[in-house]
Amino acid sequence: MRLRRVYSGRSAWRVQLKCCDLPRRGAARDVEMGWGPRSRVEAAMRRLHVGVIGVGRMGRVHLQTLCDGLDMDIKPRVCVSWIVDANVTVASELAALYAVEHSTHDVSEMMLHPQHRPDAVWICTPTTQKMEIIRLAARMKVHVFCEKPLAMSVAECNEIERLVAESGIQLVMGHQRRFDAAWRAVRDRIASGSLGKIHYASLISRDPSPPPLQYLLTSGGIAIDMVCHDFDILRFLLGTEVRSVYASGSIQSEHAHTRADFEQAGDVDTVVLILTMEGTGAVVSMQVGRLGSCYDQRVEVLGQRGVARLNNIPTDPVVVESIPSESGAVEPVTSSAGGIQPFMQRYLDAYRLETRTFVSCLLAAFDDPLAASWQSLPSVNDAKQALRLALAAQKSMQDNRPVLLTEIVQ
Repeated sequence: MRLRRVYSGRSAWRVQLKCCDLPRRGAARDVEMGWGPRSRVEAAMRRLHVGVIGVGRMGRVHLQTLCDGLDMDIKPRVCVSWIVDANVTVASELAALYAVEHSTHDVSEMMLHPQHRPDAVWICTPTTQKMEIIRLAARMKVHVFCEKPLAMSVAECNEIERLVAESGIQLVMGHQRRFDAAWRAVRDRIASGSLGKIHYASLISRDPSPPPLQYLLTSGGIAIDMVCHDFDILRFLLGTEVRSVYASGSIQSEHAHTRADFEQAGDVDTVVLILTMEGTGAVVSMQVGRLGSCYDQRVEVLGQRGVARLNNIPTDPVVVESIPSESGAVEPVTSSAGGIQPFMQRYLDAYRLETRTFVSCLLAAFDDPLAASWQSLPSVNDAKQALRLALAAQKSMQDNRPVLLTEIVQ
């Protein structure tokens, strides 16, 4: 086996196996799947080649993490080799910025490339495009990280589950709140039993402004596009399933053009939900909307022996209190603190951690197929259950009644 020194393009010189000595894909099934390299030396040197499909806001977060945000122990083993986007100019510019070798507007060009097919892809496209990409990834044995939501129908989720099982690939969902330290701390308190039996939970999720009409028309509606975050984190926090959903929604915006956008899309900007959990019968309320005063993310969980609360995280944790008058007269004390963290700042560490975790599992599987721990990562089933809850919420708003989850096809 011959070694050579190559320049990484961004960091320093490193030792790398020549491609002719260590093909990325071997003849045996384990090697074809990316698992089970032929020696410990090869395992330590093998690189994970990845592609990012869709480089809008979320795609760029994952791209930046893959290129510059990985831990030093795994960074030398990861190479972003493809950027795919419908806007070929944007794809080309980002490829130049991050020293990515290939860029294209065509997913098939990447997936079917005879020499440079990736080992894994990050799918950050609109939901309506994901099904065909996943079909192709399963066919070509390419592992998938997929941003939420996964699909618009339970039937599509079931097909994806089948494709993943038959092809042997791994598909992990991008439910970033599960990787946020604060949300995990709440979940740990619940799981430890320190709160006792859970009686009630309240979740608030509000965006500071509505999305444009073009987005609304393809989003699937507020339940699928936005409340799916809350449905998933609720299942993650409580560790139980939902029995029934009651939802009521309306358009509350006072701006005529915004109201017209939501009416044209057949959507609402504000929804309140009441859910009943299986087993304990705990009651959960959710307030979700697109007209918040800030990026508002809060939760309270009440148990038999205590309550856990997670409030918004300020941009500046320092609170300053001052007396406005120096005259000696009694004046009210005013206080000020930093504003609430915007969306990307609030969850940037979580987005980076979910990407790092998926990469680490893939590399661990390269070294030893039995060493990778996939059970803790959000799965296709997690995405399907969040979608079923969203469909139940839609049906509840349409019928103006509580909807049992048993009414939503599995």
